[in-house]
Amino acid sequence: MPDVAPFTFWNTHYARGSYSLGAESGLMAAGLAAGSEIFQWRWNPSVAGVICVLRKVRIAGASVGAFAAGYGSFAVKNARAWSADGTGGTAVSFSAAQDQVKRFYAPMKASVAPTGTGIRIASTLALGAGTKTFDTNLFAVQPFGVLATAGTGLGGTESLLVIEDNDDMYPPLYQPNEGFSILATVPITGTWTFGVTVEWDEFDEYN
Repeated sequence: MPDVAPFTFWNTHYARGSYSLGAESGLMAAGLAAGSEIFQWRWNPSVAGVICVLRKVRIAGASVGAFAAGYGSFAVKNARAWSADGTGGTAVSFSAAQDQVKRFYAPMKASVAPTGTGIRIASTLALGAGTKTFDTNLFAVQPFGVLATAGTGLGGTESLLVIEDNDDMYPPLYQPNEGFSILATVPITGTWTFGVTVEWDEFDEYN
């Protein structure tokens, strides 16, 4: 973000606010297919036309039941033409007017992120895909080795999959019915759990 007063920045860039969300899975069952969707972010705002600018996506996981040692990865894949929400897991709901707002002062408005629908985290099994078109290739990927020991981290302490917090960069930008999924690949034998943090800004216009 440029070194200017927040009020100046937000008004110059037609911004509504800056937000952060943390979500935790349940106990993930063994045997997930490679590249299973475990987190979905369908931008379907409650106010038409509002743009989502993605700033960070972080994920941290840990084994609960011992895995067979092997390969694992967490990855982000962008999706377009997202016309129907995914299924399964837990849909994230927002209840208070200023839920997830980073700063509680007048220029930041309540988030218009979809509540109880398009943001979804796995609870025990992979999420159902919904109706969308994935990009051909992954947007970001963090590979890691998996140890054959229960209670060990998956991908280290934390996998930072996306970071675009400098306004001079070109952060991912989602119009309504665009978004991303986090895909997971782990050995088939162990149970595990994970948490995701997403940081984003909301704009009426963004150039």
